[in-house]
Amino acid sequence: MTLEQFQIENYTLSDGEIMSIAIDYCKQSEAPHFAPTSARVELSISQALGYRKYRKCKAVLTLTGISEIRIFDQQELNGLYSDITITMLASRMVYLAFDPYDNSNIPNDEDNYVFIAQIIDIQVITQ
Repeated sequence: MTLEQFQIENYTLSDGEIMSIAIDYCKQSEAPHFAPTSARVELSISQALGYRKYRKCKAVLTLTGISEIRIFDQQELNGLYSDITITMLASRMVYLAFDPYDNSNIPNDEDNYVFIAQIIDIQVITQ
């Protein structure tokens, strides 16, 4: 499911919980370190069904073609987050932050839990 389809079907990413993060790495031939290639983020989210009616869901975000991951813990999230920044950059990369500096939906250097990738795919599993 694309991000646009996800939003049309009234799923909300805010006020969710990160259930797990798995990052795949590969060895770069020109560098002595490993680079991230893809990530899988499992979230507990909600879908609005009507006035004050919500359904809990699990969303699996698969990010491929990762160019950057920034995670620093100045305070514990314990998996919970309230805001999210998700937007398309001028480079056509997807920018995703689970602990944004503010709620403007504009990337900020102070954002935390940041993933920048070429492609995002969303799979929703109703509970």
